[in-house]
Amino acid sequence: MMNLDKQITIQQNGKVLFKGKVVRNKELIQQSYADRRHADYIFSSEVVLVKVR
Repeated sequence: MMNLDKQITIQQNGKVLFKGKVVRNKELIQQSYADRRHADYIFSSEVVLVKVR
């Protein structure tokens, strides 16, 4: 779990992949519930990481 009221940092092998605040999204909440139908797997935000060569 993360505190989404604060800035987060995502790192891999010491490299920062994302640093910033994540915005909560009503549509993502609805979609994650529709996909999983389980209260433990409802998500309010996401960070999409794209592999760049």
